[in-house]
Amino acid sequence: RVARVRSPNGPAALAGLKAKDIIVEFDGTVVENADHLVRLVQYTPVGTSVAVRFVRQGVKQATNVILGDRDDLLMLASEKR
Repeated sequence: RVARVRSPNGPAALAGLKAKDIIVEFDGTVVENADHLVRLVQYTPVGTSVAVRFVRQGVKQATNVILGDRDDLLMLASEKR
């Protein structure tokens, strides 16, 4: 789940992701949980464009995210525990 979008010019915002979106697929890999997404993000080079599928208010959607620095990206993988 996207916990928050830190910057209006950050990777998540530029890709159209919003707080409370649920990321279900990252670069063709089904996301099992937040820790899994963190690992996927960590092993993807900065500057890479990846396909992301997510659910917003029950509706499946897709976008591409150009990965920025790690601090910006880890918020994509945050979820309330």
